[in-house]
Amino acid sequence: MPEIPVCWSRDGRGKKIVSYLWPYHEGKRPISDYLDLVDGFQDGLLVIATHSWHPVESYCSGLRTRDDMDQGIADLRTLLEHIEGSGCELVSIADHLRRKDAL
Repeated sequence: MPEIPVCWSRDGRGKKIVSYLWPYHEGKRPISDYLDLVDGFQDGLLVIATHSWHPVESYCSGLRTRDDMDQGIADLRTLLEHIEGSGCELVSIADHLRRKDAL
């Protein structure tokens, strides 16, 4: 089984940030931190990782309100559009691995 690591960097405060959205979903980081992460990305595979349930449920506080869910989905859309606007191509991990196997 191949392992596809998430990328990491330092945020504007010098704190480590990884491209795993758990801290965002749990209210520990704003989506702007991930937009900055994309802006600082230079080369390679930028993996954005999350769980399908996390936009609707917090591990720490349970089910989200409808307004919180809508805001979370809007933030995720903003992030994906920002990634696309940066020139990166959005592909699934499965598609990426198929491409690598074809080389």
